[in-house]
Amino acid sequence: MEIILLAEQDSFFGSGHMQRMCALLDYLNSNGFSARLFTHSSVPPQLPAELIIRELPKSAGLIVRDMRDS
Repeated sequence: MEIILLAEQDSFFGSGHMQRMCALLDYLNSNGFSARLFTHSSVPPQLPAELIIRELPKSAGLIVRDMRDS
């Protein structure tokens, strides 16, 4: 099952959402899951490029969104 994590960051809301999603992305991929990060924002340079997507796939097993005030 492919897991897609959604997160954005900007100068107004900060980078906390992105940091949480990057930590979750690392955890999932280190524990046998297949996860990628969908974002339009810049990402930490240590994050492998193959884990970043800029378009949502046609299907995914699970989508996790870090949404402000949710």
